[in-house]
Amino acid sequence: MEDKIEKALENMTPQMSYIGIGLGIIAIIIGIIFLFTSKRPGAKKNRTTIGLILIGAGAIATCNSLFQIL
Repeated sequence: MEDKIEKALENMTPQMSYIGIGLGIIAIIIGIIFLFTSKRPGAKKNRTTIGLILIGAGAIATCNSLFQIL
C-alpha cells in the first residue's frame, strides 16, 4: 500500500511544480494590477502593500517551482 502511495505522489510531483509556476505568475500579475490601481486618486494605500506582497510571493513561488523541476 505504501509503495502505491509513493508512486502516485512521485507521478504528481511534476504536475504540482507546473501548477506552482502558474499560480506564481498569476500572483505576480494580480500584484502588478494592484500597484497600478493604487496610483489612482482616492485609492487606498493598502493596495500598494498588497500588490508588493503578491509580487514577492509570486516570484518566490515561481522560482521555487522552477528549481524543483530542475
